[in-house]
Amino acid sequence: MPVAVKTLPELSTVQAERDFLMEAAIMAKFNHSNVVHMIGVCFDRHPRFIVLELLAGGDLKNFLRESRPKPERVSALTMKDLLLCSSDVAKGCRYLESKRFIHRDIAARNCLLSSRGPGRTVKIADFGMARDIYRADYYKKGGKAMLPIKSFGVLLWEVFSLGIMPYTGCANREVMEMVSGGGRLEKPTGMTFGVLLWEVFSLGIMPYTGCANQEVMEMVSGGGRLEKPTGMTFGVLLWEVFSLGIMPYTGCAN
Repeated sequence: MPVAVKTLPELSTVQAERDFLMEAAIMAKFNHSNVVHMIGVCFDRHPRFIVLELLAGGDLKNFLRESRPKPERVSALTMKDLLLCSSDVAKGCRYLESKRFIHRDIAARNCLLSSRGPGRTVKIADFGMARDIYRADYYKKGGKAMLPIKSFGVLLWEVFSLGIMPYTGCANREVMEMVSGGGRLEKPTGMTFGVLLWEVFSLGIMPYTGCANQEVMEMVSGGGRLEKPTGMTFGVLLWEVFSLGIMPYTGCAN
C-alpha cells in the first residue's frame, strides 16, 4: 500500500521530539474522510517518523494555481469543482470541531487532494500548528499565546481566486490591524455567485460554452450577460423550499 512518511531529523532537540510525538497523538484521534488518516508511528529508532495515507493529488494551493486559465486554454475547473473542494474542507472542519479541536491554520497549502482528476477528495492535513511550530509573530495574543488568523473565509477566498496569496505584501501586524478595523479582502476576480446560480438552474451546463477567456472578458465588460437558463425558475425553487419539498405542479403533464 503506497504511503507518505513524515520524518523528524535525527539531530533534533528533546522539545522537537515531544512536539512531533504530540502531533502524532493528535492525529491518532481522527477518523474522517476529509481529514488525513494516520496509519502508524515509529519512535523506537532514528529517524522518528509518522506514516500517513498517500494523497497523490498534492496540496490544494498548487492545484488551484496550476488550474488557472492560460491564453491557450481555459481552466478545467468549474464552479462546481471549487464548491466541492470547499465543501470537503468544511466537512473536515465540522468533524474537528466535534472533537473539540482547532486546527489553527486552515489554508489551501495545508489541504491535500486524493487525486487531481474528477472525483477528487480534499483532506485537511498538517497539524503542526498544534505543536506551536510558528513561534514568530504569525499569531499573537499578548506574549507567546497564539491566536489563529486564517479562517475558513480566507480559505474560500484562496479557492475562488485560484490560489492567490491573501493579504499579499502585508506584514502580520498590518493584517491584524486591517481585520480588527473591519477591513476585508477584495472580492476575487473570476466566476461570480451569479454564474454559479446559472450553472445550478441550467442543471450543470458549462457557462460561456465555446468562448475564449478574452471573449468572456469583453462580453462581461461590455455589459453582456448569460441567457436565462431554461427549466425551473427561481420562484419554483423557492416554492419547493418553503413547501418542504412538495413536487410542484403535481398531477399535471408538461
